[in-house]
Amino acid sequence: MAGMVWDEAAYEAGVRRRILQNARKTQPRKLAEFTEAYPEVVRFLMEGRFGQGSFAELLFNFRDQLMNFGRLSAKQAAVVQKAIARREEARKAAQARAAHDAETSQWVGSVGDRKTFTVKVVRVFTIETAYGLMTINILMDDSGNVLVYRGHKWGTNEVLTVRARIKEHSEYQGVKQTILTRPTVL
Repeated sequence: MAGMVWDEAAYEAGVRRRILQNARKTQPRKLAEFTEAYPEVVRFLMEGRFGQGSFAELLFNFRDQLMNFGRLSAKQAAVVQKAIARREEARKAAQARAAHDAETSQWVGSVGDRKTFTVKVVRVFTIETAYGLMTINILMDDSGNVLVYRGHKWGTNEVLTVRARIKEHSEYQGVKQTILTRPTVL
């Protein structure tokens, strides 16, 4: 009987395999043409630094499509170009914020003092260390001074009044930071 498929999964795998075999024949030529038309898109996708989340998955899928088939549609290329523009805007905003922080931030108090601070949690992130995960809370007081607490995770944009000991004064990328330890939220 013609047209009857006995094993649907095997049939689908065969179709996919044939599509990829055909794509491998034309992929180098199509990739060269696409690279000539959209060099920044190819460069961005090959870097592969997309972050996490559903949009990052979409960009990874675009990269796979580019590697397998040698091109993206014009709409897909436009989505990648928009992602490039957004990343550049975010980079410029971060540079401006860092320059502002470097100008305004001063060290607070003396090392060893236990003081009360009213701070806003600006950024919270977790990094992996040799001893496990460590949460870093970047805080800012009303005067624009940057304070850092490494420990429990606090909510971003949360305004807290804490009593903490000043562990050290440090500088990170030109920004003066006061490192806090053993905070008590009041």
